[in-house]
Order: sequence, then structure tokens, then C-alpha cells
Amino acid sequence: MDRVAWFLLLSFIIGCTSNSGGGAFGEPCNPQVDRERCGDSSTREMCSEDSQAWLKVETCETDHVCEQAGETTACLYVDPNACEAHEDCDDGLCLDGRCVPGHCNDGELNGDEFYVDCGGSCPYGCPEGRPCETNEGCESTCCGLGGACEGAYLGYDKCQCEFPNAVGPSCDQCRWGWGGAQCDTCSSPWTGANCDECRGNGYLVGTWNNGGTGAKPKCKCSDNWLGYDDGGDCDSCSESWTGDSCDVCPANWDGNNCDSCSGGWTGDDCGVCSDLYEGEDCKTCLKGANWAGANCDICSGGWMGGQCDTCAEHWTGDNCERCVGVGCISLGYRHSCAVADGGRVVCWGWEQNTHGPVDLSFTNPALPPRGERFSSVTSGDHHSCGLTTLGQIVCWGSPFALEEPGSGTFAVVASGDLHTCALDVQGKAMCWGDNTEKQSTAPQGTFTSLTAGGRHTCALNTDGEAVCWGSNNTWTGYQHRMAGQSTPPDGTFQSIEAGWTHTCAVNAEGSAVCWGADEDGQSSPPTGTFISLSAGGKHTCAINTEGYAVCWGNNEKGQSTPPAGKFTAITAGFENTCGITMTGGIVCWGDDQMGETNAPSDFPGY
Repeated sequence: MDRVAWFLLLSFIIGCTSNSGGGAFGEPCNPQVDRERCGDSSTREMCSEDSQAWLKVETCETDHVCEQAGETTACLYVDPNACEAHEDCDDGLCLDGRCVPGHCNDGELNGDEFYVDCGGSCPYGCPEGRPCETNEGCESTCCGLGGACEGAYLGYDKCQCEFPNAVGPSCDQCRWGWGGAQCDTCSSPWTGANCDECRGNGYLVGTWNNGGTGAKPKCKCSDNWLGYDDGGDCDSCSESWTGDSCDVCPANWDGNNCDSCSGGWTGDDCGVCSDLYEGEDCKTCLKGANWAGANCDICSGGWMGGQCDTCAEHWTGDNCERCVGVGCISLGYRHSCAVADGGRVVCWGWEQNTHGPVDLSFTNPALPPRGERFSSVTSGDHHSCGLTTLGQIVCWGSPFALEEPGSGTFAVVASGDLHTCALDVQGKAMCWGDNTEKQSTAPQGTFTSLTAGGRHTCALNTDGEAVCWGSNNTWTGYQHRMAGQSTPPDGTFQSIEAGWTHTCAVNAEGSAVCWGADEDGQSSPPTGTFISLSAGGKHTCAINTEGYAVCWGNNEKGQSTPPAGKFTAITAGFENTCGITMTGGIVCWGDDQMGETNAPSDFPGY
């Protein structure tokens, strides 16, 4: 037996007692077809003509890998420092395809740097306003109490003055919000352990930066309160308002600013009952109990018809006083609104006086106008809109979405992220507000229903087919990817609802059909027959034919875990859900960060 045969025999014996990588040595092969292969990333094998089995012939050295090239293999060197991007390097930079150590002039945040090319072991301190952990990490050798570099102050030491809340070149000023000779008491109108909260019923305008040394935030009285301008604490009602929360008009007065007479009252002081009204409260039209308006010429509450003797759609009760269907309740980003008895809208959430900075360019979307009567309400990201009983649209909240469609009579209104769309009584769609994704560019056609999502809009045409426009992507920061929320499937539908980046509909058979983003299962509905549904942030909820709520998708805040009981309407918000029960009560579940799930227990009309 020659040396090659002895080598093959020995390899066969070893191969039969070991296992590495691509299978047990001795695995059958066909010498007429097979020649060499990589058993795993570090092992070369060949097909023995004698044993007709794969045998290991080489184990690659460290930093080498087995690679196949046609019918042959080879152990090739692989640079452990090879890279394509900075992210491929544990600590350093990717230059010319290789990881190299980072340094303090590379323009990248790496190593133990506190900020780009400064702090940590770098010889350069970080400029003012940049993150820091020690005084030495700052150019000024002053790492402030808020973890950011400050300017150097004279006084107790290089960084801090003798009194912790004193600042300035001579330590003769107090940090914003602080006062007193030693800067140890809160100045008006500030309060709290760090003097960064507003007293009374005020709320914060602006943002805090390192304890107030940079930005100059302010306190402003909540709507209808007075106090700060005269040194008070936002503890008295402004003119025309009364009540413990300064949200009630004086007797006989009404309107968004309590500047008009209520019911049939008239006169400069709203103290005279009009000849068209009767009763001690002057609220009953002589023409009939179902009439309202200064001239008793419009229907009250949920009544409609030429004689105001028929309940409007979605309204029920002996006096048509209860709204129970779609449009009676709607959830926005951090606020919720519902139509109460008599067509008045009540909202909750958006507790700006207790939940951090508020930008004054946004009015409160949870403060609906007074004196209007609505048949439906819709809430967007930072705004809400209502459809009045006369078919007019009134919006409140973010001014970016407050432009209204002007004259005309409307049948449907829907609020999205920062845009709003509506259908007039002829079924024509029109939109206004943000149009960065063409979500406000409505197509031609006649539609029967309409819904607005995050940055897209959908409608059903007269044939029951879905038509969508606007964004077709989902995004995280600046990363976009196709989602498909504006690409509806074929078929006919009974209703349609747009969520943040997904859309769902009830088809002609009553099944739920969804399309768009589905990372949390929000577009994967269960089987069943449904009468209505609502798409939220990353979850969807529906009411089945038995009246029970069924939800699917993200459930991190409990928004997809409905309570027991039956519902007449359901609406999904960003991370919460609300429904109207069979008895007319409002029940909410999910996130309550700003009170958006804390529905009034004594909701008017329910």
C-alpha cells in the first residue's frame, strides 16, 4: 500500500471517530461528481475514491476561513479588522475598509469621549452646553448640576458659587426660578423642590436647560384664570368666568368666551327672556321643546327634520339626547373628545398644567368651543374638529390644522395627524393642513365615508371601493420604509378607518381587512364578523356582531385588552382605546399619560 493510500486510510479512521462542521466525516460522497468541499468555515474536505466518503484534509489556521472556488477549496486569510462602516467597529473608525483606533480629531463620537472629540481621555474639554461628567471634561472646567458644561463662575470654586443656585461672573445672580439673598427660595411664580413648577393653575411655557441657566421658561395662567400679571398665583377667574375650575359661564350667559346669551335670554345683561321662549330658565321655545336658537329656528340636541321630530343618525333616547354611534367619541394623540347631551362636546386629557413644557403656539385640543351643538367629533394629533348640527365644521387646537373649509354644508369630518378632511353633502372630498405627504390633496370623485390617519387619508366611493392618498410609508426618525397603508386591496367595504401607518375596513361580508404597517400585528385581524372598527397607533379594535370589543396589535399599555361588556361604539387612539357601553357610559383603557383615558364618570347625557 503506497503512502497516499495509507494517508487516506488514516484519514478515514480519524474521520469516522470525529465530527466537525459540515457533517460527520465518513459521510457518503460520489467521487465521479464530488471533489472538495468546506466541512465548515475552518475545515477542508475531499471525496475519497477508495472509501467514497468525505474526509478532512486540512484545518484552516487562525484568521483563515475555508472558501469554495468551483470544484476546489482553499483556506484564505480574513482580516479581522475588515469593515464597511463605522458601525462595524467596536471602538474606532472604518477607514479604507479596516477598523482603526479612534482618536480625538476624527470627528466621530467614540472611545470614552463625552461628546465628539472632547471629554474623557481627550486633552480637549467640551464646549458650553455639551454633556459632561467631571469639571475636567469641560473647556470651562465647570460641569454644571444638570450634566452639561457651563461657563466658569468666580466664587466658591472654579465651577460653583458659594450658594448652589447662584450664578453669574460675580455670583450675584440666581438661577432662573430661584430668589432670595442666598438664592434658596422660589421666586414668583415658581414653586417645587427645584423651583421649576408653576404655582396655582399655571403651566410651563418653554423648556428648562441645565437648571434654567440657558433657556428662560415662563409660567402662564391656564385658560380663564388670572393672577401672574399682578403678582398672584393664578387663583382667580378671569372676567366672565366662574366656578371652581373657572370653566362655567355666569347664569344666562354662554358662548366660547361667555360673551353671548344662553337659551332665549336677551338684553345687555342677558336678563330678559325673549318673547319666543318661556320657563323660569328661559330655555323652552314656544314653538316646541325640540327647537332651539335665538329665533327658535333650529333643531335642538339630536333632533332633525322639518318639524324637529326625528332622531338624527347615531342619536337615540326619548329626547334624542344620546349619541351612540361612530363619530360620537374620538381619541387624539393625548386627548379624547365625545359628544354629550344636547350636542355639546366634552374633552379630557392633555393635562398641560401638570405634564411638562407646553408650546403656546398650540392651543389646548381638549378645550372645545362653547355655545356650539355638534352631531359628531373627530380628534387628531394636536387638534379636534366637530360637525355642527347645521353641517358646519368648527376646529380647535393646533393652528397648523385649524384652517376650515369655508362656506358649504358638510356631512363628514375626519382629523389626522396635522391635517383634516371633510365630505360635503354632495360627497366631494376636501382637505387642509399639513400636506407634506400629499395627505391633503384629495382626489376627484364622489365618496360616502372618509377617514384620516397619521399622514394618509382614505375614503369609500359610491361603489364601496377604498380610495387612499398620502403617505405609503412608515418611519422611525429619518428612516422610511414601505408600509402600504395607502394601497388598499380590491373589494367593496362597509366602513373604513385609517390608523397611524395602517388602515382597516369592514368588507361586504363583515370581515375585517387591514393593510399597511404590521410590526405589532395591527394589520392582522382575527376571523369573525364585525359591525364597526377603529385603527389606532399600532393597534386596532372592533365590535363584533354580538356587541363585544375585540382588539389586536400592540398591547404595551393595555390598549388591546378591552374590558368585559358590550359596546355600541369604539375608537382607538395612539396608545389607548375608549368605547360607549350599551347603557351609554364611556369606558377607556390603555395609556393615561395625560389623562386621555380618564373619562368623566358623570359624562353629561350618559
